[in-house]
Amino acid sequence: MRNILLPVTMLAASVAFAAEPSIYHGQWNDLNKNGRKDVYDDASQPVEKRVSDLLGQMTIEEKIGQLHQSCRDTNADRVFGDLIRRGEIGSFLGGGGIIETPGPRNVLQRIAVEQTRLGIPLIFGHDFHFAPHHPHGQ
Repeated sequence: MRNILLPVTMLAASVAFAAEPSIYHGQWNDLNKNGRKDVYDDASQPVEKRVSDLLGQMTIEEKIGQLHQSCRDTNADRVFGDLIRRGEIGSFLGGGGIIETPGPRNVLQRIAVEQTRLGIPLIFGHDFHFAPHHPHGQ
């Protein structure tokens, strides 16, 4: 029984992994996951055309979500993961670990790009001027 359990487990894992299509296609990323290279996905297109195409695909809720900014550092992927997946948060501002450390930042960015409807990347900003350690902060 043990001899068969490992191959069956590996097969099930590979089937589950293969069931999720990749958004990465060589020189372009299928950010809205529709299987086509849209204007928004095409880096060779003018920025104005790409922005117009993206805005045309966004719901009003997604547009409002892009304005939502958070500053929480601890457990941000668990706290905000579902909000990011629904397109209800667009950026993180702060000076702590989520901004300074690539690991947590990359986890959130992967959620935004790979697990949302349109794959809009998050913006991470460092608010130095109003940080507590800045002379004018507080």
